[in-house]
Amino acid sequence: TSVASIVNNKVQLRLPVGKYTVDIESSDYGYESTRQVVLLDQDRVLDVALRRNVESTDTLSPIWSKAGLQEWEMPVSWQDSRRMLLVKGAGVALPREKGFRYYRDFQVDSNAKMTNGVALSFVLRARDSQNYYLVQLTGANADEPHMVRFYLVKNGVERRIRAIPFSHSAAQAMDAGQFFNIVIKMIGYEINVEIKDSQTGDAYALGVLTDPDRNFAVGAVGIAARGPEENVIERFVVCTVAKCPSN
Repeated sequence: TSVASIVNNKVQLRLPVGKYTVDIESSDYGYESTRQVVLLDQDRVLDVALRRNVESTDTLSPIWSKAGLQEWEMPVSWQDSRRMLLVKGAGVALPREKGFRYYRDFQVDSNAKMTNGVALSFVLRARDSQNYYLVQLTGANADEPHMVRFYLVKNGVERRIRAIPFSHSAAQAMDAGQFFNIVIKMIGYEINVEIKDSQTGDAYALGVLTDPDRNFAVGAVGIAARGPEENVIERFVVCTVAKCPSN
């Protein structure tokens, strides 16, 4: 077995005459791996074009039912109830369908309620359940109450990038035990987070988050729970900016 890196779109291997299986895997997320069997009887150049997955543009709007949950990768402890998703137990939920796995610029619009007042978490641009951005809104019972926190998760290892405290007025909308609206808009590597009080309609901008290292360019959008978070997710809509109803 020989392994070599691709440099400037080329790789050079010196191999004796024979039959070989060539596996090519891109380090850039969004390209499909390829495998070819090659009969080598002389020096030759093998041209292989990697196919790129199409960027997601369709609107994701799941129905939280038993059938709907089968379309997601999610912890077995999460359940549906009256067209709502009950989040209980740490884990990540991502859509299975490939057409919803490659969002670049998008908006998340969700109605949710914190059951135990700990936190509410969303996954952005996920490659899989071990690699993604995580945005977390903390409640009154969190280790750091009333913060919007931004994490990078790589190979399952979590690193905090930034945390921003938010106002008492915004906290009241979340801590009242009621559903509230969350809007997360990601353009490039800038993430704007806003919540709206479902009773008064008042909107609160919680802050702008950025990843200066530009780790994940595209990926799936989903829901997460860190530690003891317990929440109820009612509406969860992911749309590209051009297709969002408000635009």
